[in-house]
Formats: sequence, structure tokens, C-alpha cells
Amino acid sequence: MTQAVHGGDVLSAAERYGGDASKYLDFSANINPLGPPQAVLQVLRERAADADALSRYPDQRYRALREALAHHAAVPRESILVAGGGPALFDAVVRALRPASCLLPVPAFSEYQRVLNATQTPAIRFPLRAQTNFALNVQELQAALLEHRPRLCVLTNPHNPSGDLTDRDDLLALIAFAHDIDAILLIDEAFIDYVPEQSLTQVAARCDNLIVLRSLTKFYAMPAMRVGYGVTSPALAATIAAQIPSWPITALAADAAVAALGDDAYEQRTREANERERTRFAHALTALGLRVFPAHANFLLVETEDDASLLTARLAERRRILVRDCSSYEGLENGRFLRVAVRLPAENDRLIEALRASLRRS
Repeated sequence: MTQAVHGGDVLSAAERYGGDASKYLDFSANINPLGPPQAVLQVLRERAADADALSRYPDQRYRALREALAHHAAVPRESILVAGGGPALFDAVVRALRPASCLLPVPAFSEYQRVLNATQTPAIRFPLRAQTNFALNVQELQAALLEHRPRLCVLTNPHNPSGDLTDRDDLLALIAFAHDIDAILLIDEAFIDYVPEQSLTQVAARCDNLIVLRSLTKFYAMPAMRVGYGVTSPALAATIAAQIPSWPITALAADAAVAALGDDAYEQRTREANERERTRFAHALTALGLRVFPAHANFLLVETEDDASLLTARLAERRRILVRDCSSYEGLENGRFLRVAVRLPAENDRLIEALRASLRRS
């Protein structure tokens, strides 16, 4: 597979722009700025000091993790898939289904196209438009499904990189429509923890044409662990599981994931802090003359009159601040879009001041 472009590559930025990688302030990756739950740090300390635990292979069935996920998501264990992140799960889905084609709304997470290329699966583009805030028009998507008859259609909700949210009821109607034409929907809910009432995870467990992917590492601030899970009907889950390698995640990662789940106070605190700071941050960015797109996750897509690549370089080189240049996203190639994570208030203020000094018209 070709190397995809992602945020969070601080080491490469330091090599390119100089300075100590640990001194960079990273807005290019959308990680919970509150840090992981204390239970995660505690279990990692305990396991790392346990020589017997480190000398054992992970449970090949991930019994404890699957039980915790089943309880957390309120779905049967038989519906759960576990792998080292969303891209690994998507790869397993495509290899299991072997679709003749895949309908892909763009802009989209680059790993989708990367996997489609690797499996020689033709992608049918469905453009999302900045004029409508990259909102998914369900009626237009239904028309595209009817015209092209793809076996697989991939959506993200909330959408990455825009943060737009498609209403749950609209997606339920789309699932029923897709079922009638024998199409399978894959919905990537990597950021749905910020709007959990909109999740379709429980629906996926009893639906034979819906696969939902979830992330444990973004919301719980532990991307180094690389844990993702999927939910679908038990029969389809078994088919997909056959494409996932044995021991897809480490025992440490599995234990950390179990520890992360179930901290209701942490989850509520994260949502409240993010909504409050995202609103303030968006207003401050708008005051700089940037167009800020409505969002429902922990990041903001902004449009600028500056060249996004030059502005990204300017912030990294002069201010040691990383933002996500979205020029590599299909549909955003005009070089005017940046995506920025919502971090802590003082950190967001630092970016605001850096932008005020770096934007050409300021």
C-alpha cells in the first residue's frame, strides 16, 4: 500500500522544520486533550511491572475486552470485531466482502482509498460540497446507490474532516434503502463518542447490511495503543473476523481498553469540555476572518484565503505548532483548508495568536 497522509506525525515535522519534537504543539491529530482515564495509566503501570504478564501471549479471543465492549455498547459479544484500529478493520471488511465497487463520499479519510487501491476495488466518488458544509444529502446518495449498485458504501459520522453530522433517522432510512438494493453500508463512527445518542452501533448488531466501526483511542486519548472495534450481525462478523490476523492487538492494549471503558464521569466531562471549548474556539477563529465549518466532534475544519501548505509550514517553522493541511484530501485540493483539533483553552489561545501573526491579511 502507498503511504497515506495523516496528522500527528510530529517526528517528521521536527525533521523538516527543526527543533525538539517534544516542544511542538500538535493540532493535527484529534486526540482528547484531557488525557487518558486514570484507570488506563494505572493498569499500564501494573502490567509493565508484571514479568509474568509480559511473557504471555494475548488471549486470542480477547474475552475480557469483548465482554467489556459488549457491555459498553449493549450488543452481543458475537457481533464484535477487534483489531488494531479502524484501517485494519476496514481492510478486513473489504477483503471479506470483495465488493465489485465501493461508493465513497469525498473528502474522506485517506485510509479508505488506500485499502481500496490495495485490494483493486474500484471507488465511485460521491462529492460532498463546501457550499453545503459538506453535509451528506441522503436523497442524492440514494440516487447514486440506485445508479451504480455498489456492494459497499462507506460513510463517516461525524464526518472527517468537516465534523458534519448526519442525523440518525436519515441514516436509518438509508440503511433500509441500501438493504432493498443489496448494498452494505459501513459507517465509521470514530468520533461518535462526542454525540453518542446518534450512534447506530446497536442497530448494526441486528442488521445484516450495516457495519459500524468505532475507535477507543481518540476519545480516550491513547492512540499509542491502537485499538478499534467493529459491530455487525454475528454472521457477517464471523466472515470478517476470518480476515483479521491472530493477536491483532497487544495484551497491554487490550487491558488498557478494558480499563478505559465505563468511566461515565470521564466521558461526560470530556463531552462537556469539548462542546464548551469548541464553541469558543470556533468563534475566535471566525473573528480572524476564517470560515469555520459547523462540527460535532473534537476538531474544526477551517477555510482560509491563504495557501494552506504555506500557512502550515509557517506555523510549524516559526511557532512550533502543527495543523492539518487538508490539501491531500480529495475535494480539498485547492489548498485553502486546514483542520485543527480542539485542545485545552490555553493551547487553543496559542494557536489563535499564532494565526493572527501568520495570516497574510492580518
